[in-house]
Amino acid sequence: MNLFFNLFKNPENKITRLFLYYSTFFLIYLGISAKFENNDKQQYYSRIQWNKKETIPISSKSSLSGNRSELLCKVSTEDFFRQNRFYFSKFCHYLTSKNKLNKIPRLTREKKFEEIITLLKGKTDHFSVYWRVQALLGLKKWKQLLREIPQAKKKLPLLSDYLTLLAARANLAENNFENSIILSKIIMKTERSILGIKNLIKIFKKQNKLSSELKYLETLLKNSKVNDSSKAELHLRAASIKKKLDKENKTIIQHLLWVWINKPGSSLSKRAHQLSRKWYKKGIAIFASCQNKTKRAEFLSKFYLNRKVLRTLRFPGKCNLAQKCKINYLKGRALFYLKKRRKAARYLAKAIYKCEKTKLKKYRVKAKYLGGKNALFRAHYKTALSLFKRAYLEHPNDSYADDAILKASKALFGLKKISSAKNLLDAAAKKYPKGDMHDKILWNKVLPQLTSGKWIAAEKMLADIRKSSVPEAPLNNWGRIIYWQGRVAMIQNKTEKAVKFFRQTIATAPVTYYAAQALNRMEDIQKGSGEKFLKKILKQSNNNSSHPFPVLKSDFFKKKLFKQMVEFARLQDRENLLKTYKLLDLKLPESNNEIKDKTLWKAVSLILEKGKAELLAFRIMGKILYLHSSAWPTGFNLKLWKIAYPKLYEDKISKAAGNYKIQPNLLTGLVREESGFSPQVRSSAGAMGLAQIMPSTAKYLARLAKLKYKNRHQLQKPQLNLKLAAFYLKRLEKLFKGKTILQVGAYNAGEGTIMKKHKKFRGQLDLFVEALTISETRNYIKRVISSYFAYNILEGKKTFPSLPLN
Repeated sequence: MNLFFNLFKNPENKITRLFLYYSTFFLIYLGISAKFENNDKQQYYSRIQWNKKETIPISSKSSLSGNRSELLCKVSTEDFFRQNRFYFSKFCHYLTSKNKLNKIPRLTREKKFEEIITLLKGKTDHFSVYWRVQALLGLKKWKQLLREIPQAKKKLPLLSDYLTLLAARANLAENNFENSIILSKIIMKTERSILGIKNLIKIFKKQNKLSSELKYLETLLKNSKVNDSSKAELHLRAASIKKKLDKENKTIIQHLLWVWINKPGSSLSKRAHQLSRKWYKKGIAIFASCQNKTKRAEFLSKFYLNRKVLRTLRFPGKCNLAQKCKINYLKGRALFYLKKRRKAARYLAKAIYKCEKTKLKKYRVKAKYLGGKNALFRAHYKTALSLFKRAYLEHPNDSYADDAILKASKALFGLKKISSAKNLLDAAAKKYPKGDMHDKILWNKVLPQLTSGKWIAAEKMLADIRKSSVPEAPLNNWGRIIYWQGRVAMIQNKTEKAVKFFRQTIATAPVTYYAAQALNRMEDIQKGSGEKFLKKILKQSNNNSSHPFPVLKSDFFKKKLFKQMVEFARLQDRENLLKTYKLLDLKLPESNNEIKDKTLWKAVSLILEKGKAELLAFRIMGKILYLHSSAWPTGFNLKLWKIAYPKLYEDKISKAAGNYKIQPNLLTGLVREESGFSPQVRSSAGAMGLAQIMPSTAKYLARLAKLKYKNRHQLQKPQLNLKLAAFYLKRLEKLFKGKTILQVGAYNAGEGTIMKKHKKFRGQLDLFVEALTISETRNYIKRVISSYFAYNILEGKKTFPSLPLN
C-alpha cells in the first residue's frame, strides 16, 4: 500500500506517468460509453450549423436519410421541442419503413380491426399500444378499451387529452353517464375543449335532458373555433329543441335563417327550409329580411353559383340604399358570368349610381371596374374607357386601380389610339411600381411589338424592363422577360447572344414554362445542348436530405396541440393528425403576400407529409412554394418541391395513361392544376372530378372510348374520370400532331376554339400562347406545362417537355 502511494507522490516516475496516462483514457472511455447508454445507444453525434447560431445533435447514422432504426425512434416527441424551436432533424416515426406493423394504419382505414388485434398481440411498444386502442375503438369493445387506456397514457403522455376523450366516449357507450360527464369536463379545460362540450351534448341528448343540452349547444355556437358546417348542424339541433320546449318562434327562425344564409346550396340549408315548411307552413325565405338575402347572395357569389344569386335576390323586400347598392352589383356580377351582357350592363349601371351615394367604397370601385369589363366584352370601348377611368382616378389607392389602367389601355387599343394606350401604360408603370399588375402592364407594352414583328423595338423595351425589374418569386414574369430577349436574338440570328439569354432563363427561373421553352430553343440551335445544360444544373447538389430545415422557430410550437399533431404524425394516424390540425385553427391566407409566419407553415407542411396527409401538405406547400422556387429541386430543396408536387393517385394515373399511351407526368400535371387532386371538386361551370370534365363532354367521350357512363356523379370516381381525361388527351395529341401547347390549350378551351385561333394567328407557338386573348387558357397552358416539367425532374428523368415552335 505504501509503495502505491509513493508512486503518486513521485510524478517523475516513469511507471506513474504510464499508469496515469492509461487510467485517464480508460476513465474517458467509460464516460463515453455511459453517455451513449443514456442516449438510447446512439453510435455517433454530428453537429449541423444552422444560421451560424443554432447547433443541434443529430445521429450521423440515419437522421438525414429518413431511415432511423426503431431504437432511435424511442426518443419522445417532447425532445423535438425546446422553448419556441422545433428540431425537425430529430423527427422520426415510431417504426421504420421495413417493419411489418407499418401496414396497420392502412388496415385501420380498411376497418380490418380483428387482424390488427392479432398482429399486435403481446406487443407493448408505443406504436402497438396506440393502435390497439384504435382497433378496440373500431370494434366498439368499450370495456377492453377502458382497460387499455391507462397503459396508452403512460406510453404517450402527450396524447392524454385525446385518450381521456376516448375514455369519456367509452363510458357514454356503456351508459356510465356520471363518469363520462366528469371526463368531459376535464377535457373542457384543455385545448380540446370543443370536443369535451360535444361529448356533454351527446350525453344529455341520450339522457333526454333538453335544457342541459341546449345550454351547451349555445356555448358551442358562441365559440369562434367551431367551423360553419358544424355550427349549421348545431343551429338545426337547437331549433328542434326549442320547438320541443315551446320557446319563442322568433329565436327558432333565427337558427334556421343562420343555416339558410351561411350554408347556401347545401343539404343543411334544404333541411332548414323543410323544417320551416313543417313547422310554419312557409319556406324559410319568407322570414328573411333584405339584409339576410343580401348576405346569402354574397356567399353564393363567392362560389360562382350565379343562378342561385339571381333566385335569392328576386324579391329582396324592403332595402336601404347600401343594400340596394349590393343587390344591383351582385345581380350584375351574376349576369356577367352567365354571359348575359346587356342585362348585366343595366344592373351594373344602377349599382354605380346607388353605390356612389353610400360609404361602401369596395362596391363603388368594383361596380365601375366590372361595368367597364362588361362594356369591353361588348366592344363598347368608349363606355369601357369612361368607367375604367373613373375607377382608377376616383380610387387611385385601391387594389383595383392598376387593373383598371390595364383594361383602359385595352379599350384605347380597341379605339386604335395606340400612342395614348402606350402613354397610359408608361404612366401606370411609374405610378404603381409595386402593384400586382406591374408586370402585366410592362408586358402589354412589349407584346404589340412582338406580334407585329418589330424586333429592334422589342429588344430595346425588354432590356429596359429587365433593368428596372427585380426578380421576385414566383419567377414566371422574370423568366418571360429573359426568354423573349433570347427569342428576339434568335430571330435576328444572334445565336451566341440567344444561348446566353436562354441559359440565364433556365438558371434563374427554375422549373417554369419559360425554362422549358428555353431548353427547347437551345435544342433547336444545337441538338443535345439543352439536355446537357439541364444535367449540369441538376448536379449542383447531391445532398437529397429528407430534412430541409434542421431547426425551425415559431411561438406556435409551444402549443400542446402542435406537439400532439407531431405525435400523430409519428404514429402515422392521418385521421387524427388532420383533426388536430383543424383544432389548431390555422388559417392559411389566400394571398402569398399575407403569409407572415412562413416558418410555421413550412413545419406544418413537412409534418403533414410525414404523417401521410399529403393532400393538405401539398396545398400548404403549393402556397409557399415561391419561397424556394428560386432554386432548382436539388439538395435540401428537393423535399419541399416533392411536397408541392405530390404523386397522388399514382397507380390510377399510370394505368389510365398506359391504356392510351400518353405521358403519365402530363396527366399528373394536368390533374394537379385542374383539381389539386380533389375528386369531389366541382367548378363554377359544372366541370367535375380530378381532371375537371364537363358532364356533356364525359358523355361524348365515354361513347367514343366505349366506357360505361350513367350520370355525372360517376365523374367523382377517380378511375373513370382519369380514363376519360387520358382518352381525350390522346385524341387531342393526334388532332394537333403531338404539339403539347395546342393539346393542353384545347383541353381547357375546347379543340374548336384553339384550332380557330391558331389558324387565324399563323405565328410560332410560343408567341401564339402570349397573344392568346383568353387569359384563363393562356395561364392554364403555362401552369400545366410547368407541372409536367416539374414531375419529370422530380422523377429523376432530367428531361423536359417537347415544345416545337411550328
